[in-house]
Amino acid sequence: MNFGFSEEQDTIRETLARMLGDHATLKSAHNRLDGADGFDTATWSALADGGWLGLAISEAEGGAGMGAVELAILAEEIGRSLAAVPYLPALCMAVPALQSAGTQDQRTSLLPGIAKGRTIIATALAEGGGLAPDTVSAKVVQDRLSGQKAPVTFGAEATHALVAATDEEGTPREPYEFYIDVRRYGGVPHGGFGLGIDRVVTWLAGADHIRESIPFPRDSRRVTP
Repeated sequence: MNFGFSEEQDTIRETLARMLGDHATLKSAHNRLDGADGFDTATWSALADGGWLGLAISEAEGGAGMGAVELAILAEEIGRSLAAVPYLPALCMAVPALQSAGTQDQRTSLLPGIAKGRTIIATALAEGGGLAPDTVSAKVVQDRLSGQKAPVTFGAEATHALVAATDEEGTPREPYEFYIDVRRYGGVPHGGFGLGIDRVVTWLAGADHIRESIPFPRDSRRVTP
């Protein structure tokens, strides 16, 4: 099997590297660190104009309909350039959350805006430095949200926020015990984009998806082994 990048993916990488090299310079990174403005709006706009913010968003929702590998290439080039942009909260957390758990109205109203760079979604998950479900105290009561979250990266620039909170009835702890233990004690590493044992098992077994070969996989519908 060929685990290398395709010609199209190599072209994506080269084009991104050139574009980010023109906009996200080392000097601009230093300026962001030294100044009060931590958001490189010019680079974010250039990414939007090139269609890069919609790589993993479906074509019907204003994106390019590509996948995780292309999104990883974008992450690598953004990291290489030190661009101060909300790649992680907006594209890696908010977009998958909307795609898997958002309503049709939410997907229709938010995903095209993300692809065009107009909608910036911050993720407000942590409380007191913790991310495990048993640390969440923020609540939604009668459609009103209350609580404190910190840190919220790019919160000042965000148009929307993805917030972890419980409802009026609270969230039962039992379904999340396994996840809480994994957060506390660690777990079996998941395979990334390289050649891991789970990818080999996927190939040998002819599985439809790599999550079927990952020890203790978790997704939005399955939180326990």
